[in-house]
Amino acid sequence: MYGGGALELLSDELVLHILSSGFELQELLRASRVSHRLHALVLGSEALWEGLAKATFPPPYELPDEGETLWRVHFKERFQLQRRKLLQKQQRKFLQATERMQAVQRDLGVQRRALKIEMARQERLQGELSSLQKVQQLEAAAHVWEPVAVRKFHSDVIEQSAVSSDCRCQQVKAELELTAVYIKQHVRSIRAQKQKQKEVRKQLLLLKP
Repeated sequence: MYGGGALELLSDELVLHILSSGFELQELLRASRVSHRLHALVLGSEALWEGLAKATFPPPYELPDEGETLWRVHFKERFQLQRRKLLQKQQRKFLQATERMQAVQRDLGVQRRALKIEMARQERLQGELSSLQKVQQLEAAAHVWEPVAVRKFHSDVIEQSAVSSDCRCQQVKAELELTAVYIKQHVRSIRAQKQKQKEVRKQLLLLKP
């Protein structure tokens, strides 16, 4: 359509009619760079810019008081205003995503510290359980044969312990089961926070100014 020979055969009215049939701003601007004639037609046609403004923006339409290309000026002002609003909206979304990322990182740090505490507790309880099981073995051996050394050690352990080894062993096992549940919960939470972190990072890359 923009070829030199074919274009010269068309009247200005027909060219403007073609340009008014659904062309968007970027397409009109590209067309205006094809030739001096198209440049003058695109920038100087009030009807063209009026149609583009009404197709792009909702009413009301506030035209400037003076000037020959009122609709083009109106479109430019509305377009710049819309662009500023979009940029401001994008900046707000970027700040919100940044705040979400900071919150996710804080939660991730909390969950990691809690997991570390529970794993240390699990290790301590496992050590205590191992010691209690050794005591139980000694107690069982004392009932079968009671050499002096075993009997003396058994008596010392009983004196130092406020509860029996069997009772404490059951308590430690219950605490270990509960600790294992907490560890699984923290691991799941960490995985969920990492997934959130990945999603928010993608948003930040898309919204980065």
